[in-house]
Amino acid sequence: MKGLRFDGSINEGVDSLYPGFVYPGDPITATGIVDNLGGNGRIMLNVGPFTMQPGTSYDFVCVVIGGEADTRMNAILDLRKKADQIEDYFNLLMVPVMQLK
Repeated sequence: MKGLRFDGSINEGVDSLYPGFVYPGDPITATGIVDNLGGNGRIMLNVGPFTMQPGTSYDFVCVVIGGEADTRMNAILDLRKKADQIEDYFNLLMVPVMQLK
């Protein structure tokens, strides 16, 4: 995932500081490049690369979060609140458990 078009060409108008993101702006503060059209958005999760050794086990934790509200902006605020709560939960409960392994 390098933020390129399907044919491998560079997206025109993409922020050079964040070339892997089409809309790296913040709609709440109205800064950067944002999607003002809304609509049916799709996501794809891409992680890695990893170097894994044979016979070794690994733990991966992935979260997909959504926000719900009466407006798009409130949905973003709801999503951020949920993300903070999940991060707090992970740091409080999961990190100590994972360190015991």
